[in-house]
Amino acid sequence: MIYVLILAGGRGERFWPLSRQSFPKQFISLSGKGSLLQDTFKRALTITPAERVYVVTNKSQAPAIKRQLPKLKKRNIILEPAFRNTAACIGLASVIIRRIDPDAITVVMPSDHIIRPNVKLERLIKRAVAVAKRSNCLTLVGVRPSYPATGFGYLKLSKFVSFGAHDVSDFIEKPKLNNAKVFFKDKSYVWNSGLFVWKIEAILDSICRHLPKLYKGLNDIYDHLDSGVDRVIDKNYQGFENISIDKGVLEKSLDMKAVVSDFFWYDVGSWRALERILPKDNFNNVVKGNFIGLDTKDCIAFCEDNHLLGAIGVNNLVMVKSGDATLICPKERLEEIKDLYNALKERKKLLRFS
Repeated sequence: MIYVLILAGGRGERFWPLSRQSFPKQFISLSGKGSLLQDTFKRALTITPAERVYVVTNKSQAPAIKRQLPKLKKRNIILEPAFRNTAACIGLASVIIRRIDPDAITVVMPSDHIIRPNVKLERLIKRAVAVAKRSNCLTLVGVRPSYPATGFGYLKLSKFVSFGAHDVSDFIEKPKLNNAKVFFKDKSYVWNSGLFVWKIEAILDSICRHLPKLYKGLNDIYDHLDSGVDRVIDKNYQGFENISIDKGVLEKSLDMKAVVSDFFWYDVGSWRALERILPKDNFNNVVKGNFIGLDTKDCIAFCEDNHLLGAIGVNNLVMVKSGDATLICPKERLEEIKDLYNALKERKKLLRFS
């Protein structure tokens, strides 16, 4: 059977102040329609029925998930006791699904991506599932780069194609700009979309090989799934390494394949993403909400509710008014939002703004 695992435990710190601890970016709508999470769930339903869709998150975000996804069964929400990145959360979900169906094939979907149209994704995932079934390897979805991005990982595709997919000869995480420019020109490189398809046993075998300490803890959890599992999960999570599945497993794996997408894909990682997914005005400004600018160009202006944001004589700024907080930041320093976010968490008087 095919299962979909939606990763929805992220904190979205680089999307502050719209994204907050209590309501991170996956619960937010950037298009005026459904939230990023709700759109991801709709995509999942084109692949498998709701009873085989699982969402992994943390305890503080579970109430919002229940509100936003009323069709999702309560038992299909997997709760992490602490944030330990994607290797741990994928591993935890994998042992839970293995108990239900040892022959399961899992489609892993982050909850903060924009993909369209859904019909193209559905078609590609069917192909990726067929590859995973026949080859018993980790199957990744690649995206043709539209610019030399430094915020995404890259896959180097071998010319050799088997089982309907390219072999992956190298995995590169978030390169420097000079390397990204080289990859952009070289058609053998694609972005790593973060969409993964694999047999449960294939990913658990890879975790065993490359992250043996994590695998030992996951086995302990698996052995207690029938009783006392919450206590065992809590105990093991304290010792799990904070590492992504990309760095912990995929970078080290020698047995990966990739299918290349033909749909629009974007990872909503920071405010810069709005330049790719929202229209621009005559002055190359991306605007959402009430905004008026004089001699203002190449800016991102995001304003909630009925508040009006005005600007005079500024360029290349990100200006965000959300709730009780406002952000002003040059585009080239957007990565430092995490530093700003951490700084306000360290000040008790400002903690409520996080």
